[in-house]
Amino acid sequence: MLRAGSILHYTKGYKYQSEKDFVIWVHIYPLEDIVTDHLELTKEGRLLLKKGYAWDGPSGPTKDTEETILGSFVHDGLYQLMRMGLLSQNWREQADKEAYRIWLESNKNVCSEANKKVDASNEIWLAKKIIKESNRARMNVNKVRFLVWYKALRIAAAGAASPKNKKEVFTAF
Repeated sequence: MLRAGSILHYTKGYKYQSEKDFVIWVHIYPLEDIVTDHLELTKEGRLLLKKGYAWDGPSGPTKDTEETILGSFVHDGLYQLMRMGLLSQNWREQADKEAYRIWLESNKNVCSEANKKVDASNEIWLAKKIIKESNRARMNVNKVRFLVWYKALRIAAAGAASPKNKKEVFTAF
């Protein structure tokens, strides 16, 4: 039975939700530590995205792939701090650079893991060579893809970091 006056407050528009706390060091240094229910950013650049943090995944001229999820996770957290007015808009360019750096690192890690699986497989040597070459080509294509995406963020994403675009809170009774 619902108690009188019980109201749910919620937002819309998220695709993903973290299942564990995640810590990453970024080159963003606020004047004071920032602590919210879902995010923490220290003056030293330690970003904590807490279990349950929700984000909408990669946006813009791209698609959700295993190489892009982590970068979008960190980027969305930093942009949320800007939308909340807790992190200066002066850090937006660096937030975009952090996403780009993470995409490149994730790209290398994904291709490396794929090649390890190929090495461990029972495929014949020629098949392994072809698959590895395909992985290398994918990694190179992604480098271009990420550069284009980074440039698009620089041109068009300012509004996403603006406090004017803070998520609307809805209610249900």
